[in-house]
Amino acid sequence: HHSRIYATVYHMTSNREDADDLTQETFLKAYKALKSFKGGSSFYTWVYRIAVNVSLQHIRRKKRRRWLMLGATGDEAERLSSGGRPELRLEDRELLERVYAAADRLSEKKRTVWVLHELQGLSPSEVSEVLEVPMNTVRSRLLAARKEIKSRLERDGTLSTEAGP
Repeated sequence: HHSRIYATVYHMTSNREDADDLTQETFLKAYKALKSFKGGSSFYTWVYRIAVNVSLQHIRRKKRRRWLMLGATGDEAERLSSGGRPELRLEDRELLERVYAAADRLSEKKRTVWVLHELQGLSPSEVSEVLEVPMNTVRSRLLAARKEIKSRLERDGTLSTEAGP
């Protein structure tokens, strides 16, 4: 589970050194709390929840507002590695930068749900388990985050108002 936990922490902190330290802290906390794991959720979800909490505590301590880093994720990483046309890679990178800038301005609660779902690929039910909030709360925060990001991208001209969801 190390690589997925690291990726989550990294996207939340935008710092490789912090992500290394916080990933290690996550697994240390999980090891120490292993006796309290009751199996009500999957082991991975339980560790994921610890990672999110460790990351949020770290961010609050540092009072950082930057959650997302500019870098290749998911489909973009695959396109970049497949050697696509350079001008498309640049456009993808510029678009990604604008999306991250818009996401960076979300509230902490919306940003956390957005990162877990959109960047880490967790389902809404998994996000609900990780954050220990009701499913409807996850859905409403995700919808609000998407609308806010879309609105910001429309205002700055990145998206046309006729663009679909």
